[in-house]
This record gives sequence, structure tokens and C-alpha cells, in this order.
Amino acid sequence: WLSVLSDLNVCSQKGLIEMFDGSIGAASVFMPHGGKYQTTETQAMVAKLPVLRGDCDTVTMMSYGFDPYLSSWSPYHGAVYAVIESVARIVASGGDYEKIRFTFREYFRRMTEDPHRWSQPFAALLGAYSAQLGFGLPSIGGKDSMSGTFEDIDVPPTLVSFAVDIAREKDIITPELKAAGNKLVWLRIPTDQYDVPVYEKVMEQYGKFTEDIRGGMDWVSENRGDENISKTMEKAKAKFAGTEIRGKKLGVIGLGAIGVLIANAATHLGMEVIGCDPFLSVANALNLSRNVKIVKSNSEIFAECDYITVHVPLLDDTKGMFNKASLSMMKDGVVILNFSRDLLVNEEDMGEALSTGKVAKYVTDFPTKKIANMENVIAFPHLGASTAESEDNCAVMAVEQLVDYIENGNIKNSVNYPAMDAGKCQTAARICVCHKNIPNMLAQFTGVFSAAGINIETMVNKSRGNYAYTVLDICSRASAELVDKVNAIEGVLKARAIQ
Repeated sequence: WLSVLSDLNVCSQKGLIEMFDGSIGAASVFMPHGGKYQTTETQAMVAKLPVLRGDCDTVTMMSYGFDPYLSSWSPYHGAVYAVIESVARIVASGGDYEKIRFTFREYFRRMTEDPHRWSQPFAALLGAYSAQLGFGLPSIGGKDSMSGTFEDIDVPPTLVSFAVDIAREKDIITPELKAAGNKLVWLRIPTDQYDVPVYEKVMEQYGKFTEDIRGGMDWVSENRGDENISKTMEKAKAKFAGTEIRGKKLGVIGLGAIGVLIANAATHLGMEVIGCDPFLSVANALNLSRNVKIVKSNSEIFAECDYITVHVPLLDDTKGMFNKASLSMMKDGVVILNFSRDLLVNEEDMGEALSTGKVAKYVTDFPTKKIANMENVIAFPHLGASTAESEDNCAVMAVEQLVDYIENGNIKNSVNYPAMDAGKCQTAARICVCHKNIPNMLAQFTGVFSAAGINIETMVNKSRGNYAYTVLDICSRASAELVDKVNAIEGVLKARAIQ
């Protein structure tokens, strides 16, 4: 991100703007550059509507989006993110994304009889169209494509998105830092496995951002002339009065890496902590505070706890786990915290529980549109791993765990397989078997080795739901024929040898 900011194509375009696009009229709200030294480029054009008499506080806004590097790599993604960038500039300037309309300008290499040359405009237009569908916002026109070819020189695939909007002048903000120590905030766009934005999450993020801008500006505007503003703020804090957590009961469902940290921290805050995890690993159990009480079922947590936090994956048996039946077991006024997945909660049942006071607050970083608009819901973006160090740490952790699996057959943090730590192999070979969790599997494994005259030094077996994992350390090297015989057993999904 910092390297992008320092790129000459990004860091300053003041000369170009002053030479070619520096016009300012009587209705202009933004100067081309802002700040004390007029060096911060504004993100959008903003101008008041011209009127014959009086003044008008309605402004029009226009921004653009285009990245030639991204478009050269993928015209589809280039068009998608051209739309995203144009929307982001409007939002960053104080506009409301829901009112935006688009117009596009395309510029591609000359079309010939070569069918490959037609793919670029088709992919770009498809990307822009998909982005419009994602946002639910239409385009209101466009400029016909021009030929970007001179002899054998072609322009990059170009689709520039222009976003237009209307707003109130008092809602507009400028991009320059207002004082030393001001912070720049990077709002990341959530993407899917194809690097395409998850539009629902983007819209939630942009909508909340706009609300925060306007809420903060309204408060400052309302209290700007208050000579006793410190006392006003002191009175305002009454709106945020809550209850103490010391002495309360916290239920932690799912004692993985995160669940254990939360459970331990809560004990130090004076809470009585109850945990439940049928797949609690040895490593996590060793890291868990002895003050945490372990129970066998979630129903015990539902019945006893004042606060319930959930840290489990979305599986068939966890989907909709917070429903009418489970909510009815809970104390009146319970607080539920869900930082795992939205589908763990039945929306209709949660809405009813919130309206009756059965659930006092529902806190989540996976809000849906319906949940986010319910009373007594505290919703915010999914901020897990949103730190400067997190991506490096996650990458290192993933590599270490993958290497441990390849070299030693150990499993950690799998979604659908049990955790397994058999250490390093101290014998001639180790056989690792992924198989279905059905009867008679271990007897068949030992039968294969017995028939081959091979002694099993150590065997560890763990199961999770429909799947199981077995590690066998043997005193002889494992031949390909031996591994094939294990793979031939019905119910075995994959067997491999580590020599």
C-alpha cells in the first residue's frame, strides 16, 4: 500500500491537474488540491447546483476509477475495480453510495478479424455489468469505444468508471489531514476466492462509513458553540451506561486458539467462565486456565451464562445453532457475541428474542442486512487479522502447519478433520491414513501390517464427525505395495507413507 502511495502515478499529479484540469467556477466546493499548502489531491469534483436567486446547499459530485495495471492483467477485474474505485471516492468525500449513477468510457485496441482482440472489451463490459448488479446501481449512459491502436502499438484495455451523486454541502469532507497526529484509516474490501468484491459486505462498510461521517459532523455542528462542551460530553456519556462483567458468567462455545484466549482473559477480568468443545485438542487444553469449567453440552452454557460467545466453524451441525429452541433455554437479558459466521444464527428467531428482551444485545462482525437493522444489535466489520502484522503472522503459521503435515503427518486447525499431534516420527516409517469414521477400520489396518510381518510401534487415532485420522509408526520402511493395500481398504480416503 505504501509503495502504491509513493508511485509517481499516484503521489502527485498536481502539475497535470493545474495544466489540464484546474478550472474553478463560482459554484465549486472543492479546490483541485486541499490543505494548507494546496498539495492534497481531492477525490472528486463537487459543485453547488446553480440557481438564479439565493443560495443552494445541494451539490453534485463526480469521481472516476481506473487502474491501467490491473486492467492489463484482467480487463474483467480492471472494470470491476474501476467501478469500486469511483464509488469509494464518492463515499470518502461524504457522498451516499446508494444514490450513485454511473457512466463509462471505454478505450480498447482496434478490433480486427482476430477473435482474441474482441475478448478484452467483452470481459471489461461484463466486469462493469457485474459490479452494477452487485451494487444494485445503474449506468445512465456511456461513451462509445474508440480505437486505441496506432500501427503496432495498442493502449491498455481501458474502461473508466465515472460515478455521479448528489449530497448536501454540509456533509462533504475534504481529504487532507487536518492536524498533526491525524490518522489515515485503510478500509479493506472483502473479496471472494476469485478476488472479486463481496458486494454485500462492501455496501455495509460504505453505508456505515457514511453514517459515521454524518453522525460525527452533526454532533460537532450541534455543539460547536457550546462553551461548556466538556460538561455536555459528560452528560452524553449516560447513553453508554452498561453493566459490569465482574462476577458474571461467560460461556465460550468452541475452545480453539481464539476461544482459549478469550476464556483465559475473561477469568482475569473476574468472570466465571464455562467452556464447551467436544473436539478440544490436547494443546489447547494445556493452554486453558484451570479456572475455566468444562461442560459436555452447549445446553449447560445456554442455561447458566449471562454472556455467550461462539467460536466454531460453520458446519451442518452448527448451522442455525442459535434458534428458538436454544434461545428459550437462556437467561432473560443474555448477551450473545458471534464472531464466527452469520449462519450460526437463525435471523427470525434472533429478531424475536431481541424484541422481547430475551436477548439484551447481539454483537456480531458478520451482520446481514436484516440483522444490522434490528434494535439492540451491535454490528461492525469483520476485523479479524486487521493488523499490520497479521498477514505475515498468518502466512508463517500456515506454512509451518503445512510443513508439519507434510513432514510429520500432524494436523492442526483443520475445518473437518480432528487435531492430531503425533510429534516427529522416531521409527523407520510413519503411515498416515485419512478415512471414514466407521467401525472395524483399526482392525483392518493392523491386519495389513500383521500379514506383512511388520510391528506397529505407536498408533494414534482421532475422529471428528464423519471423518477420522490414524497415524501408525512402524519398525520397517513402508513399501509402495504396503501403502496400496491400506488404500484398498473400504472406507480409506487416502493413505501415505513418511519415511
